[in-house]
Amino acid sequence: MVLAGTGIFIAGMLAAYFNKVKYFFPPRSDFYKVYFKYYKVGLFQVASVLMITGMLTVAKGFYTVAIIGLVYGCLKYFEVFKGGLRILVQAFFKELTIERVNMRIDKTGMIAGALVSIPFLIYPKTTLSIIYGDAYIGYEAIIIIFGAAMLVATLSTSAGTFALLKKYDNLNLFAYLTSLGLSVLTMIVFSYTQQLELGIPLAILAGEVCLITILGTKLGGFKYFLDRFKFLLKLLPPILIAIGLKFVLINQLHALVISAAIFAVSVLYFFRKIIFEPIQKN
Repeated sequence: MVLAGTGIFIAGMLAAYFNKVKYFFPPRSDFYKVYFKYYKVGLFQVASVLMITGMLTVAKGFYTVAIIGLVYGCLKYFEVFKGGLRILVQAFFKELTIERVNMRIDKTGMIAGALVSIPFLIYPKTTLSIIYGDAYIGYEAIIIIFGAAMLVATLSTSAGTFALLKKYDNLNLFAYLTSLGLSVLTMIVFSYTQQLELGIPLAILAGEVCLITILGTKLGGFKYFLDRFKFLLKLLPPILIAIGLKFVLINQLHALVISAAIFAVSVLYFFRKIIFEPIQKN
C-alpha cells in the first residue's frame, strides 16, 4: 500500500509538472463553510455504513476468525438487501417529501421484507442447506435473526432519506449514532457469553430496532407505526400458508418454493398497483 501510494503521488507530481499546473492548492474560501454546514449529514451516512459491514471491524477485537467467518455470509445477504432498499429510495428521491409517496415506498419495502421472511424466518434450515450445504447445520438462529433484521429494516425504508430532505439533520444524526452505539454495545456484551455466534446478528437487529423506533417516533409517532403494522397484517395470509405448508409437506424445498410462489402471486394480484402503478407527483 505504501508503494502504491508513493507511485500515485509521483505520477500526480509528474502530471502536474508537465501540464504546468499546481499539484497542491488551497481549497476555495467557501469550502470550510459548506463542509461544516453539512457535516452532520456526513456523520450519519458514515454511521449507517458502520452499522452493517463496519461492525466486523469492531468484532475483530472481540470474536474469533471462525465466528466472524460464520456470520459473514449472512451479513453480506443483509447488506445486499439493504442496498436494494436504498436503490428503491433513490429511484423516487425527489418525491419522498410527499407523504403518500413515502408510505408507498415503505409498503414496497415491506413486501420485499415479507418475501424474504419466508426463506429466512420460516424455512431457515432449508435455506441454509441450499446456500451453504451442511456448513451451517445447528446455526439456524443466525439466519433467523438476520431475517428479522431485514423485516424490521423495511419499516424505515424511506425514513432516513425523508428526514434528510426535510433537513432533520439532528434527528438523523442522533438516530444513527445511537443505533450504532447500541449495536456495538450489544456485540461486545454477547462476546462474553456462550452464544458467541449470535452476538453480531443480534447487534444488527438491535441497531435496526433502535433506528426505526427513534425515526418513527419523531416522524409520525403512533400513526407511523400503526399504518405500517396494518399493511403488514395484509401480507399475513400468504405467510400463514407458508407456515402451514412447512408442516404439511415432507419435502421442505418444495414447500419453500411453493410458499414463495404463492406469496408472489398474491402480491401481484392484490398489491400490483403499489409496485407497478406510476407515482403521481401532485
